[in-house]
Amino acid sequence: MLELTFIIFTCLLIMGLNIIATRTILGTHLITIKRKRNLLILIWLVPVFGFILSIIIFNGDMKKKKENSDKELITALNSFTEKMNTANKEIKQKRKNEGN
Repeated sequence: MLELTFIIFTCLLIMGLNIIATRTILGTHLITIKRKRNLLILIWLVPVFGFILSIIIFNGDMKKKKENSDKELITALNSFTEKMNTANKEIKQKRKNEGN
C-alpha cells in the first residue's frame, strides 16, 4: 500500500511540475513559438527530466535576453548622455555669445 501511495504521489508531483513548466513557457513573450513548442515537447515526452531541462534551458534563454537588453540600454543611455552634453555645450555657447 505504501508503494502504491508513493507511486501516485510521484506521478502527481511530476504532473504538477510539468503543468508549472508549461504555464511558465507559454506565459513568456520573450522566446519564439518554435522554441516554446520544442520545450513543451521536451516537458511532456520526458516527464521526469523534461521539467528540469526545460527550466534550465528557459533560464539560459532569459539570461541571454537580459544581457542583450542591458547592453542595448547602456548603448541608448550613452547616446542620450552624449546628446545631452552636446546640447548643454550649445546652450552655454549661446549664453556666452549673448553676454558678449
